[in-house]
Amino acid sequence: MTYGVWFERPRQEQSQTYSKVDADGNPVDVWGESNLVSYVAGGGPQYNYLDSTTTTLKRAFASNEWTPNDQWTVTLAGAYTSVERAGYGYQHYGAHAASASLAYLNQYGGYSAHTWNKFTPSAGVKFQVDKSNQLYIGYGRSFRAPVNGTVTQSDAVSAFYAQNPNEVAYSGYTQEQLQAALSKLASNKPETADTVDLGWRYYQGAFAGSVNVYGSNLKNKQVNGYDSASGQTIYLAVPMLHQRGINAEGAYKLTRNLSFYASYARTKSTIMDDTFTLGDGTYPTTGKSFVDIPKNTFALGTNYRYGAFWIGVNAKYRGPFWADWMNTEQAPGFTTVNLNTGWNFGDVASWAHKVKLKVNVTNLTDKKAVTFASATNFMSKNPAGDTQLIDATTGKALYSSASTYNLQAPRAVMVTLSASFN
Repeated sequence: MTYGVWFERPRQEQSQTYSKVDADGNPVDVWGESNLVSYVAGGGPQYNYLDSTTTTLKRAFASNEWTPNDQWTVTLAGAYTSVERAGYGYQHYGAHAASASLAYLNQYGGYSAHTWNKFTPSAGVKFQVDKSNQLYIGYGRSFRAPVNGTVTQSDAVSAFYAQNPNEVAYSGYTQEQLQAALSKLASNKPETADTVDLGWRYYQGAFAGSVNVYGSNLKNKQVNGYDSASGQTIYLAVPMLHQRGINAEGAYKLTRNLSFYASYARTKSTIMDDTFTLGDGTYPTTGKSFVDIPKNTFALGTNYRYGAFWIGVNAKYRGPFWADWMNTEQAPGFTTVNLNTGWNFGDVASWAHKVKLKVNVTNLTDKKAVTFASATNFMSKNPAGDTQLIDATTGKALYSSASTYNLQAPRAVMVTLSASFN
């Protein structure tokens, strides 16, 4: 029997300032630490937003492992978690939303707090078939409190529309209708997931491998994205999402110094209801694939060590993924290559031990690609073509808008020198 309690209380501050630019439109200070836009000459910086939150987490847990013989292991566990997020969020006068015409005319915001509680059980059975083979099955429930931004957003959204008369109606809807829709989306609901997985592990000589099949039912799946109509980060809670998949991986040590690794994952993630409303209606999303989740991912890597030197190269393929809730636009897949190498110098002095130099290069080939799409885009293209898609509930027209993406980070080189001192 293992049991205990856990307590933590981190504080987080978030803000966004504006950098001055040169004649070519480039920031004067790429680090954003100086030459900032201020309200008045010599005054403090102008903020877009300024948030501060404190998260108090309290958890009690217990688990019991029973081994009736050398082959069987049974585990039962449970935890009760309480999470409180409290703090304030302010949007500042003059900060811009989607365009200059939507500049906030007044500072607004304030303090808010919320607490979420959940019991999360888990259970598992493991069977050691022989020295090399192991079978297992398990169940677990996970719990995730909404991110700290959701605590202050609901008040800020309503204040924004109440104090910005320049807001342009979205898709023909009034400010009041849009405000009501966004307030509904800013629902502070915790995310939970019930997952069952079963699999096989194999260890024999130079080879190790595993295959895992799982099914997960998620409630209030948390998603956030940028809403171009309001200039706000919008937090969504997907009421029901079913995810099914299979993962396989294997490693082989060819020689004492050279090893290889490969993994593959196939994922099917399905939205189970039509409850997503943003300004112009409710979209028929039942049965559609969840955004930003590729069906296939694959990784291949190799590592070599010789004395104090090591080097590793790995390639990762991320398959095509849907960019909108209605699955009308799909982003292409892409492959990135990463490299890591270094040298262990060991103890170089009586006061410097385990000296190590590491060089990491991400996106070695400088691959250009789009990665994640904005999660607030419900329909990129009208699937009905020239025929207007109609909301079955309200009878109003449903509108499409172009998808927006994050770009793959360019090649980056990081050099790290580390040591232990005494």
